[in-house]
Amino acid sequence: MSGVLLDVKDMAVSFGGVRAVDGLTFSVHEGEVLSVIGPNGASKTSAFNCITGFYKPSAGSVTFHGVDITGKRPARIAASGIARTFQNLRLFGDLTVLDNVRAGMHVRIKQNFLDAMLHTPRYWRGEDAATDEAHQWLDFVGLQYDRTAPIRTLAYGEQRRVEIARALAREPRMLLLDEPAAGLNHGEKARLLDLMRRIARLGIAVVLIEHDMGLVMEVSERIVVLSHGREIADGTPAEISSDPAVIEAYLGAEDEEAHAEAERIAAEAGPGGTTEVNGEHRPRHQGTASRLRQGGSPQRPRPHRPRERDRRPAGQQWRGKVHDRLGGLRPRAAPGRDRHGVRGGHHEGDALVDRRARNRARPRGTTDLLAADGAREPPARRLRARQHVDRPADRPSLGPVPAHGRTA
Repeated sequence: MSGVLLDVKDMAVSFGGVRAVDGLTFSVHEGEVLSVIGPNGASKTSAFNCITGFYKPSAGSVTFHGVDITGKRPARIAASGIARTFQNLRLFGDLTVLDNVRAGMHVRIKQNFLDAMLHTPRYWRGEDAATDEAHQWLDFVGLQYDRTAPIRTLAYGEQRRVEIARALAREPRMLLLDEPAAGLNHGEKARLLDLMRRIARLGIAVVLIEHDMGLVMEVSERIVVLSHGREIADGTPAEISSDPAVIEAYLGAEDEEAHAEAERIAAEAGPGGTTEVNGEHRPRHQGTASRLRQGGSPQRPRPHRPRERDRRPAGQQWRGKVHDRLGGLRPRAAPGRDRHGVRGGHHEGDALVDRRARNRARPRGTTDLLAADGAREPPARRLRARQHVDRPADRPSLGPVPAHGRTA
């Protein structure tokens, strides 16, 4: 195996009182494909952020190609030969596919401010060289679509390959891939697997964070397993797949004492009776098999819970039914507005729904003079309501008013 390219020793980082990375130690060799795996929350991405300068380690050291890069700025670390991708796509959506790849070459293009402002011959030579090289990397990752189209028009899997091409355009010595297979289908994962093998044949070390164990076992030469920010295993895929510590980290360990206690309680308890737990007698839970042995129903009995509408007083049940039906069909108005959203309407809020519920339940042609909130009725309704108001004997009656305002 080639010499050590990246050496991480006792690296640690804390966020307040939380120790995210705790004494992490591992190494990466030149041209090696190394996978970093672990359960969710194992601080795999936090370790990447410490290596690439996004987080500053609180302890330990990170050495790349014999140079200590601990705590340096991300731009300095990227210039030293480390490139990475992220869990979420970090592409420039308004730029074209070609310009996104060209953006990854800014650390190598020999231009200054005056060249860019005056468009000197050196500027055009640098631009032409960057364009040709961007096409070569897009060919390498297998992208055959229109490269002058905006990047946002590409499918998710194609954008992933453009992001890898941009990272390769830096000509790094080590490439960090953070869950590159997330969201890809089976065919896209197969092409990604082939791409990572071709990247390794270029002599570029690949460090991979991934949850797809099939892909990890197939592409990795060595695997490092993290749990709670610590390394718990380091070895070949065959060694990792049978490591008890790795199985426990992913699946958990069985509590033998609790299992033995549960068996003892089950043995002491009688069918359908009680069992003694810590000096207390508690009812024993009956499973489906126990209920069937006793001639009962396989379904667990459930207590009767009356519906919300049944608990209303008897005199309000009819009103609740009409209210619920209207409430499901008619929008409720905001305070100070009618149901059409107009400020200062005749009716407000729940009063509109309540009044219509009462009026529908009464004989046609009758209504209240005042709404529930004290607002006055519309003129037509006030006119219809006058036939039910007591009038002085000397005042002539207008006669019955049709319920719908039509003349006979």
